[in-house]
Amino acid sequence: MDLAGKVAVVTGGASGIGLAAARAFMEKGAKVVIADVNMTSILGSVGEPNAFAYNASKGAVNLMTKSLALQYADRNIRVNAVEPGYIESEWSIEMRWVRSFMMG
Repeated sequence: MDLAGKVAVVTGGASGIGLAAARAFMEKGAKVVIADVNMTSILGSVGEPNAFAYNASKGAVNLMTKSLALQYADRNIRVNAVEPGYIESEWSIEMRWVRSFMMG
C-alpha cells in the first residue's frame, strides 16, 4: 500500500503500539503526526500549600516540555503542554466551603 501524499495522525505514538504504527505509516510513505498530550497544571508554575509532590511533578512536566521543544525545534517538531489554570466548578466551590470549616 502506497501512502505517499497522505498524512497519518497517531495518538500515543511516542512508544509501544503507537510508535510501531507511526513507523509503519512512514515506511509506506505517509507523513506522520505523533500526538501525545503533556498535561501539566498552573501548579507547576506556582506553589500550593500541602501539594509539594504534585507541584514538583507538574513543574517537571513543564521543563521536560520546554527542553523537548528546544531539542526538536530544528526538525520542525512542535512540543507543547496543556496547562490549565484554576477552573471554578461545582467541586471547587464545594471544597472551598468544606475547607472553611476545617481546623488546623
